[in-house]
Amino acid sequence: MIDLIQAVASFYCLPNKITIRSDNGAQFEAKIVREYLKEIDVQQEFSHVATPQDNGHIESYHAIIKKAVFNVYEFFNIEHAGQIIDQFVEFYNLERIHSGIGYTSPNNYFFQLGTSLPAHPKNESCFIPKNRKTYLFQFVESVSK
Repeated sequence: MIDLIQAVASFYCLPNKITIRSDNGAQFEAKIVREYLKEIDVQQEFSHVATPQDNGHIESYHAIIKKAVFNVYEFFNIEHAGQIIDQFVEFYNLERIHSGIGYTSPNNYFFQLGTSLPAHPKNESCFIPKNRKTYLFQFVESVSK
């Protein structure tokens, strides 16, 4: 978990104030993760146990991926499922418009179309690239290595 957070923080600009909201999974509650998040000034929130409505955004995403992928495709094996899911996630983040963020894609919204965002004090050297799609793919490749 820490490796993923570090990869995201080193590649993307962390806003001045960020909160990670999660369920009560062991990977989020681990002492080392909690200490690391405190060290980098990231707030941590947990949903109530057995209360999925506390995490409405991710539950909505799960419903969307279920409807668009799992109810449509028949997978040959786990690798095939992974390929289809990866393609959907790419489409969802880079191309699919979302009404809740001003009818733009999450990628465009995050990068504010190439403008600067206020940097997190511990990551002042970060930047917002103009070529968002290329940088996103480089990030995904670097994390998966």
